[in-house]
Amino acid sequence: MDNLILSFNVVTPLCFVMAIGYFLKYMKMFDENSLKVMNNVTFKVFLPCLLFYNIYTTDMGSVFNLKLLIFATVSILVLFTFLFFFIPKIEKDNERIIFDIRIILKKLTNNLSAFYLFTHRLCYYSI
Repeated sequence: MDNLILSFNVVTPLCFVMAIGYFLKYMKMFDENSLKVMNNVTFKVFLPCLLFYNIYTTDMGSVFNLKLLIFATVSILVLFTFLFFFIPKIEKDNERIIFDIRIILKKLTNNLSAFYLFTHRLCYYSI
């Protein structure tokens, strides 16, 4: 039940902000160009500032989990080694081989980062 409440507390504000944005667009308060500019400013200025602030104010001593870091590193290395030998057998175009491996590794590292942040919040920020 705690996980359900935690997920509700995380998802509800996001849905609320998206609903406000959709309503403002529906009421034609913003044109497409201004929405594009606001989107660029959000992702190129505000989000990096927020990430920097969160990293800067984090107590690394209480957050650092060596076992999870080792698991993530070993997982990426094992997957890379497997893909290094497996993908050339199924893909004959050399340029696509490099692209496929790069895409798969990017997806894996993003998923491991999200998994780490999710488990960290569950362990350290219980309701």
